Amino acid sequence: MTPRRRDPARGPTTRQRILEAARELFARRGVERVTMRDLAHTIRLTPAAIYLYFRDKAALIRELVENDFRTFSGRLGRLARIADPVERLQELGHAYVEFGISYPNHYRLLFMTPHPPDAAAVVGAAVAPGQGRPEEDAYALLMATVQECIDTGRFRPEYQNAAQVAQMIWACVHGVVALHIVMGDDPWLTWQSPTRTVAMLIETLERGLSVTPP
Repeated sequence: MTPRRRDPARGPTTRQRILEAARELFARRGVERVTMRDLAHTIRLTPAAIYLYFRDKAALIRELVENDFRTFSGRLGRLARIADPVERLQELGHAYVEFGISYPNHYRLLFMTPHPPDAAAVVGAAVAPGQGRPEEDAYALLMATVQECIDTGRFRPEYQNAAQVAQMIWACVHGVVALHIVMGDDPWLTWQSPTRTVAMLIETLERGLSVTPP
């Protein structure tokens, strides 16, 4: 059985330290370029100590992605209870940007880090159990919300492809988050509040999509 020992005093468990360091390294350097030896060196453990907690790199990636998607989906999943689909869509956008800005390394790993084919298969296996269930799958919740807007006649007739509309909205909100994560400290730019930017972006999209603009 994989050990879950807690470090002395009040620090995080060794397992948590490994996961946090791996997330940061994967996000910064790419999954393919980080070895278990690199990870061990970063947190001053021996490679053998890493293998006490994770059988191999694939097992580490799987647990990391499962944890991060659980955090992400949990933030958005609670919004499924909002009755009005347009209001729900607005709140999904706000929650998305809040997650990305609050957890930049989580966001980088999930949505901004290319995965080599072997790692991509591991990631797919990690998220498959909740795939398609809106309460566990944030994309499924977005799709269901967009489809409900279409089914209730809230969107104009030219916007009846739920997948296309959902991906358009996702791309717009992702762009705001990604720019702030990658370039938020750029001294040449005066970045506005990402929360306010997304609010205005969602309002603009809603006006363009709606049968009767708000």
